[in-house]
Amino acid sequence: MIILPKHKAVYISHQRCGSHTMFDVLCAKYDGYHCMDDGYHGRVVPVEYRDWFWFSTCRNPYSLAVSIWRATAANLDDLAYSEQWCFAALARDRSFTEFTKVLIRLDWSWKPTWQLDPTGISMSQTEWFEPVHENLKAVLQIESLSNAVTHLPFWQEGVEVGHAKNRTDEGQPAWQTYYEDPEAVANVQRWAGQDFEIFGYDRQTYKLP
Repeated sequence: MIILPKHKAVYISHQRCGSHTMFDVLCAKYDGYHCMDDGYHGRVVPVEYRDWFWFSTCRNPYSLAVSIWRATAANLDDLAYSEQWCFAALARDRSFTEFTKVLIRLDWSWKPTWQLDPTGISMSQTEWFEPVHENLKAVLQIESLSNAVTHLPFWQEGVEVGHAKNRTDEGQPAWQTYYEDPEAVANVQRWAGQDFEIFGYDRQTYKLP
């Protein structure tokens, strides 16, 4: 979470959705600072900022599911993701399609799920934003981030934001290549639920251009 006192705005980050890209520009160009009261990707906004402009970023659910797989099951030995070790160990050595079966079995109303994945990296976006959705004024698609940020009320002309990237996605095949299996498509559609409609993504975008 980034607090922007000069602009009375709060950026609520979501894992693997361009958060580091946003952190960099908001801190460097808008004097933002990290609020760690609720952790690195906290969703409990301090009461004194309740009436400020809350915004966040989102990602195509198909792309997000592949990125989660790469960050956990495919990168279990990377200490940067040690917090997800329980969830990652559950998914280790699974193909992407097998991994999607793990995603749809998770139930976030069930306490042991939090023990498997304490950071909530495997949540759908609707689930992630549930505590704050009533106060969010804008959720920007990272696929068109450079244009989307210009619609923020405080954004200054000439300030550019780079293309949102996650380091575990760099140099990897296009995420669409993992959806040749219809079962993977169906599982991610089930996992994401209403994410497509709520965040403005087409359910047919799993196909290569």
